Amino acid sequence: MSMIELLKELEQLGSIQHSCVATPDSILASTFPEILDTNMGSASRVAHQIFNAIHSIGSDHKEIIFELDECLLMGHVVDDKTVLIMLTEKEVNMALINTSVRSVMPTIIEAIAPVTEPEPSVAPDTSTASRPAVKNNPAIEAQLRALMNQLRDLMADYIGPAVSIVFDDAYDTWRAKHGVRLGTIAELLKQLAREIDDKDDRSAFLKKSVTTVKAFSANR
Repeated sequence: MSMIELLKELEQLGSIQHSCVATPDSILASTFPEILDTNMGSASRVAHQIFNAIHSIGSDHKEIIFELDECLLMGHVVDDKTVLIMLTEKEVNMALINTSVRSVMPTIIEAIAPVTEPEPSVAPDTSTASRPAVKNNPAIEAQLRALMNQLRDLMADYIGPAVSIVFDDAYDTWRAKHGVRLGTIAELLKQLAREIDDKDDRSAFLKKSVTTVKAFSANR
């Protein structure tokens, strides 16, 4: 997926008008009108100066917001040299935007990472046994698919369209680490809850999801 496609996906998930990824010296990708590219370059330099000042006093804050006449200009740290800048309306769901940013940030970081020569392969150390991979039973996964759909819909009530990325990532991690079965589903619920910024919403999601799992188990 190209950087522009990533930005457009972010905008769709977070109801963002325009966005760009920039360093102090250049715009790496942008959905802003070309006439605004110079302004975005200036905004990027200002954002870097602010972040450098924040980090110099020992803070790890990674987000700043500029309030304009009719909109908000937000800056998120990508890495030491790169920021993500987004233009939104003033009345915007900040929790949804933060969740959307978190969901695409790893892919953005990967996209801007410099290409390096692969390291020479090293023969695996056979002196100690490696941890066996978690085995998943396709039949059990099929049985739990309806429950997964219910949990996905419940999660969407709190994070909106970002659920299409967040839930799948959480599911894949849970599947690999713990295996798809009811006995480990608490790990999936905890992982999903961590993606909800608001404390009350997080608590409500956990209560509803536990009730959903219990109802599903009772009807099996």
